[in-house]
Amino acid sequence: MSQTSTTHTFATGLTWTDVPGDDCVALFIIPTPTIDDSGIAHICEHLVFRYSQYYPEPHNLFALTALTPCEINASSQNNETLFFVTAPDKASLKHLVRFIYAGLQCITYNEKDVELERDGVIFQELSFYEHQPHYQRMIKMWRDDARLHKYYHWGGYSDTINQVSLIDIIAYKKQFYSAENIHCLSTGLDASFWEDTTAMIPSIDEQVQFAQRKTVTAERYSLDDIYYPKSFTFAKSEDLVSSWWLAADLHAFCIAHEDIWQRRFSDLMIEPYLNQNKKFAIRITQSDWQEVGTYLHDFIREHWSYDMQAENLDHKFPPSIKKLLRCKESDEPQQLSFSRTMAPYQVLQTQPNSTRMGKLPGTRPITLPHYTKPATTANIVHDISCTTDIRHASCPKHIEALYHRAITMQHDFTERMYCETEQWIALLPISPDGLNTKLLSSVPWEPRISGDCYAMGYFVKENQCYLWAVSDKCISTRQAWIDTIFEHA
Repeated sequence: MSQTSTTHTFATGLTWTDVPGDDCVALFIIPTPTIDDSGIAHICEHLVFRYSQYYPEPHNLFALTALTPCEINASSQNNETLFFVTAPDKASLKHLVRFIYAGLQCITYNEKDVELERDGVIFQELSFYEHQPHYQRMIKMWRDDARLHKYYHWGGYSDTINQVSLIDIIAYKKQFYSAENIHCLSTGLDASFWEDTTAMIPSIDEQVQFAQRKTVTAERYSLDDIYYPKSFTFAKSEDLVSSWWLAADLHAFCIAHEDIWQRRFSDLMIEPYLNQNKKFAIRITQSDWQEVGTYLHDFIREHWSYDMQAENLDHKFPPSIKKLLRCKESDEPQQLSFSRTMAPYQVLQTQPNSTRMGKLPGTRPITLPHYTKPATTANIVHDISCTTDIRHASCPKHIEALYHRAITMQHDFTERMYCETEQWIALLPISPDGLNTKLLSSVPWEPRISGDCYAMGYFVKENQCYLWAVSDKCISTRQAWIDTIFEHA
């Protein structure tokens, strides 16, 4: 760690690093190894935000991001899940950190909520992506990858996530979400806050021991349970894929030159992520492998060196979180990879691994439990001190683009929703001031809580309020729902 940063491990096992600065930010790093295609790490990530003993309201996250300037999100990839929060002041940050930490340590889920999140929200999310051409090409290659390197899908597929049970989730969280596995970096918090927070919120092991004393639920909770990888067999097509697997040292360089290489070999693809073995694949489906391999080998040999440094941080992270990630990376031991004993691009002169394109997940019927929870208020929003206002809300870039396409086409939002490729925007019959209070209730968030859609949100344009959703399975009845919810606002 840099000279100005300090690291401390508390009695609970949690490791905390204080990164000096003027920001109010925190980053939780969880080791979540990807050992199969079930998507269990993805499911656990979602459940952290759904509820905990201290914040049982399932819409806390959505109200928080819609009504406050705070940022809160998570990102899972192979072997690691990151949860982050930013706030305008230290008092608000403390509440957000407790919200996240309580969710990390929660294992008291019920079957219904797991089904709503797994077979509703996450199924809709995966189905949405599985209809995108670029994503389809990627996962078809993953589904028949050679076992030696294979991209296990940390997010899971729409035809594998249903194999993850509540018992699996509890076992996985006990293994990897226990306090001793968590490293948190923060700016704007002190050691006494972390000590108080970790002491106040029962650890996973404490919850297990408590549950074991209850004979009714004892069969769910065992300190000895571990999550075992699941095995999946996917149907294959006749289309061949040739793949070279290269060391991480080359990844940023290759990604930066992918467009240039594709002008010569249109079927060439570079995997945008490292797999669980810290390798990545360069793939071709039609070109002559010897020609491609020779060209890439010569290009890399001429233009690349170990001295090149490239940042490869997810675009979703705000600048203050990127600062913490750079601090984290600077502290990680720089192990000398085996590839440094030779030029890692030499592998391009050998014959690539040959597999077949896997077939895409097929459709399957989904029956969700009926959502009957009573209306609740987002308590996390009441706890924080910053101003509550829908004008803080922002929408994803693809929804922003959808809105502008609708305006360009002179769509009349007052007449109907604007729909396009499983996503839509609707004008609401309510003022921003009226929407502020309404969004504190769980009722306007029911489509997301009940698993009917993958994502939803609200935003304001020219003092008018809009609702958007992605992959909504109830789109045909959504306008009537909007009228019912907002007609008396």
